[in-house]
Amino acid sequence: MKKIPKWVETTLSFVLIGMFLVAYLVVHVPQKKLPPRIVSQTTIATPVFVHSLTIGKTKLQVAYATTPTEQEQGLSDTPSLAENQGMLFIFSTPTTPSFWMKDMQYPLDIVWIDANKKVVDITRDLSPATFPKTVTPKSPTQYVLEVNAGFAEKNSIAVGATVSF
Repeated sequence: MKKIPKWVETTLSFVLIGMFLVAYLVVHVPQKKLPPRIVSQTTIATPVFVHSLTIGKTKLQVAYATTPTEQEQGLSDTPSLAENQGMLFIFSTPTTPSFWMKDMQYPLDIVWIDANKKVVDITRDLSPATFPKTVTPKSPTQYVLEVNAGFAEKNSIAVGATVSF
């Protein structure tokens, strides 16, 4: 029987050791831990101010809140609102909703609008400190517009003003 040359033995030894090392690393290198899978979670959507609205002579970009979840969330947990932005709450039928300032970071004017798109009431300069107190309109509304505090006064918005969107 022929003897295997020393250089072949050494090369095969290194190849075999390398294969064992690769196999070990594949099996034993810690994998990146993934966060636990969340099956159900309420997420906070960032309002998207893409809808145009005119109140009196003032134009705004508003986000719509049409579902109960969106309406409960409203502008809560948002850091601020640009000067000509707001959130329009749209109800399927006239109602007398209650609004609160839960998790709000800044004061608001709340403009209550009836089914004919006329302003029927305005709650001015509602502070976050009023939570858990709620506010309601003087008469049924189908739309509610939340804007920065002082907006109604600055833009001469009064009861009877027309809203279009």
